[in-house]
Amino acid sequence: RAAAVRAFLLSHEVLRSQLRAESAAAPTVGGIRDAGAATVTFRVLQGLFLPRPLTFAHSEAEVLPPRAEEMLAKVVATLAAHPQLGLVVEGHAEPTETAPHALSARRAATVLKWLRAHGCTAAVSTFSAGADCPIATTLTSQGRKHNRRIELQLRTFGPG
Repeated sequence: RAAAVRAFLLSHEVLRSQLRAESAAAPTVGGIRDAGAATVTFRVLQGLFLPRPLTFAHSEAEVLPPRAEEMLAKVVATLAAHPQLGLVVEGHAEPTETAPHALSARRAATVLKWLRAHGCTAAVSTFSAGADCPIATTLTSQGRKHNRRIELQLRTFGPG
């Protein structure tokens, strides 16, 4: 089935330019190297799929959700076993919360603080998305709950 899908996509000239061989290097961000800037190369490997969402209560940033420590302990172990990996902790909020960008930054900082307190020595950075990247509707309380979250992105550092 995968071969049939690939053949279909390749038969359309517009899509052919968007595909690359699996062995080909990932594209770089355009313009940085061409402008003579110093180069630090990193690629997103994948988002970590946690067994359950790491969501926060409304307007809460300092108290980790129930069972979050169990999931984060596994993240610490994974990073320790793979020293070439780093992590970006993305904080998210929903628009009805006060100061969503600051709140999502505090959520990410809370997770980073927990990781460091429990032995994580990997390269970890935080990112505050505020309410700019919802994954669910903001019209229902359940949707807003899903948007009050932390996402973890694995990264590898080194030559592109």
